[in-house]
Amino acid sequence: MLKLSYLALIITFLLTLAVGGIHTPTSTLAAETLVFQSGSIRVTIPVEDLENLVKYNQVSPKLGYYLQKINSKPEDLRIVLSQEIEVDAITLAKILNTSIGERLLDLLSTIIMTPSGRASRESLRGALVTSALEDDRISLLEILINYPTAQVHLDGDRFTKVYNRFSQILELVLELKL
Repeated sequence: MLKLSYLALIITFLLTLAVGGIHTPTSTLAAETLVFQSGSIRVTIPVEDLENLVKYNQVSPKLGYYLQKINSKPEDLRIVLSQEIEVDAITLAKILNTSIGERLLDLLSTIIMTPSGRASRESLRGALVTSALEDDRISLLEILINYPTAQVHLDGDRFTKVYNRFSQILELVLELKL
């Protein structure tokens, strides 16, 4: 049993390296800022502010200002950022390297993307698998924390529709074990 767990850990590590590398929040390649765009509004928020909101229920002055401008409550954002999807990291890595997985990544990369818009699929793959490694769960906050560029862009206009569709498709694929 111990040998199997150890083997699974090694396979997970190797799969993560193959799909985008391991990135931790303290890594120089972790997202430091979120650029959120919705209509003509463009906001830059430190990812650390979002992490503090979720972990400690602390609202930075900058985040509080923007939430007030859009008439939103910190708790609503906290829920969106911390909502989790259960998924085994090894299974996720395998799925994301299939044609269905690449379509899922393309769908999600229309709302969560690199500053240039290039290599978003690969960046998302790495962020998703890295997020699932620790506890077999992913959340939007973990994806943002583990995103392998200094800046991550989020399209607010399309976010809810695309993220919900991504979650539903991922759960279906996991259920069918495609």
